[in-house]
This record gives sequence, C-alpha cells and structure tokens, in this order.
Amino acid sequence: MLSTLFTIAAVHLIALMSPGPDCFIVMQTAVGRSRKEALCCVLGITLGVAFWAALSLLGLQWLFEQFAWLQQLIMFLGGLYLGWLAFLLLRSACNKPTASRQNVPTPRSGFRSFAIGLLT
Repeated sequence: MLSTLFTIAAVHLIALMSPGPDCFIVMQTAVGRSRKEALCCVLGITLGVAFWAALSLLGLQWLFEQFAWLQQLIMFLGGLYLGWLAFLLLRSACNKPTASRQNVPTPRSGFRSFAIGLLT
C-alpha cells in the first residue's frame, strides 16, 4: 500500500515538473508580445484553473452522474476546441511568412490574451 502511494506521488511530481500548454502559451506571449498581455494571459489561466477547481469541489462528479449527457457535451466541445487549435496550427505552418512579414508582431489586445489564457 505504501509503495503504491510513493509511486503515485513520484509520477505526480514528474508530471508537475514538466511544462504544459499553459506554460508554453505564457512563454510565447511573454516573448512575442508585451508584458501586459502576458500578465493578462496568466490571469486568464489562473481564473480558468480556479473555476474548474471550484466546480470539482462543489460536486461536478455528482452533476455528471445525474446528467451523463452534460459530460459528453463538454468532452465533445473540448474536442472541437482542440481540433480548431490544430487547424489554426496547421494553417499557420502552411503559410510561410514572407521576408517583409517576418518579425512583425500583430497587435493583440490584453483582453484577447486574457481570453486565450482562460480557454487553455
């Protein structure tokens, strides 16, 4: 029993040390945009994590047990969102920037960075 607990703790520690998509979007925003937009992105991520943590503490499992279709809907919408992000990534990879467009950041508002952070 104790060895299983230590194994789970070790795997969890390794998972915590590895960077996730939130870390990468914050780094990308901080390097390519302004500090204000990076902080808005961090605020959005923080509020998103706090929202889901609060839902889980308030009985999201019970809600999903009562309404199984709701969990399926959320999973489907999450899959659509990930598919949309993959499409945008592939589209941007196919559109090679020309020499005149390289290193020219497009303007992004602080609210958009906040919303992107909230959705990741």
